[in-house]
Amino acid sequence: MLSIKRLLLLVGTAVYLRCGGTAGNKPALPAPPTSPGTESATAHSKLVAPDLPTIDRLFPGAVQTKEFTDPFPYLGIYDSCGILLGFQAESNHAGTTESGFSGPVPVRVFLDTLARVLSFQVLANDETPAYLRLACDSLAGRLTHYRPGGKGNVDAVSLATLSSRAIIAGVTGIADRIAKEVVPARLKGD
Repeated sequence: MLSIKRLLLLVGTAVYLRCGGTAGNKPALPAPPTSPGTESATAHSKLVAPDLPTIDRLFPGAVQTKEFTDPFPYLGIYDSCGILLGFQAESNHAGTTESGFSGPVPVRVFLDTLARVLSFQVLANDETPAYLRLACDSLAGRLTHYRPGGKGNVDAVSLATLSSRAIIAGVTGIADRIAKEVVPARLKGD
């Protein structure tokens, strides 16, 4: 009798081979869907560098990213069959970076295909590290419950109010833009 682990391995191998893989090595990566005017000239123009460790953690089946530039630079994350798994975007590119106490607080956001926040990272800034850590720790769980277009707001963190407001604005702004401007186009195959 086959163990569940062995059965899953066999099913995974069958899917892998069906998607263009060959036994014993990594599959030739299929090109994700493209649309004239939306992809960059090269696979990565370095406007948005993929955060591979985070992508691997959040999207276990991911094998390829592709940079798009319309309506702003972002990455589509794809599996071995060319199926879209999610997105990586940065507030500096999406125009959603807000200022905290000491200046701009840019964020990098990872979203699923419905623009729901899976995770975020605060990028280089001049905020006080202790207050920024407090804000990030407090907001991590709350921002993953944010739904674009929903009525719920995410409250700022006491003692780190300006820093947390900047993080909230950057993350929710990206989620809203991806939901309104990117998801509909990706679903249509543009």
